[in-house]
Amino acid sequence: MNGWINSIIFKIHKIFKVPTFSVWQGKDSDTKKGAQTMNNEDYTKLYNTLLNGINKYDCSDNGQLITQMSKAGAFEYFFSNLSLGEVRLSKEINRALLNLKEDGMIRATVTPIKLGQYIFTFDGLTTKGHNYLAVANTPKAWRNLKKALDEAGVPLTPSSAGKFIGKLFS
Repeated sequence: MNGWINSIIFKIHKIFKVPTFSVWQGKDSDTKKGAQTMNNEDYTKLYNTLLNGINKYDCSDNGQLITQMSKAGAFEYFFSNLSLGEVRLSKEINRALLNLKEDGMIRATVTPIKLGQYIFTFDGLTTKGHNYLAVANTPKAWRNLKKALDEAGVPLTPSSAGKFIGKLFS
């Protein structure tokens, strides 16, 4: 039964061009020994990296997005500095993409294909997403945002940054 399900999933991946883990050639299939956990700062970096990728590459789905971003080396920080393997990074990417949609940063359709795996069909960034990137991609503005959140005793997370930026643009 499990082989049949995996066969169906493989066909879905092929039809929708969802990358298999071979996109990250040579990376371990799971978290490496001594791997660090993703703290708020690392997760925010992944969130921002993905949002920038969706904006830059104008991909129609997460398969194309991951392929383009992998070719550009966008995930190297997570492989080398955090020693995340491809399975763990794939889970973190799915989580971040779900949060980008829930936070109203991207227009996307989400189709679950397997427990913890999804096909995302993108239709670009929302105005909120563009406003968030305008601040996140301006070093001085991002430092000021981090400082303001710190002074308020609020940890830097994509959610807290998004709420703060939302207030700036409303």
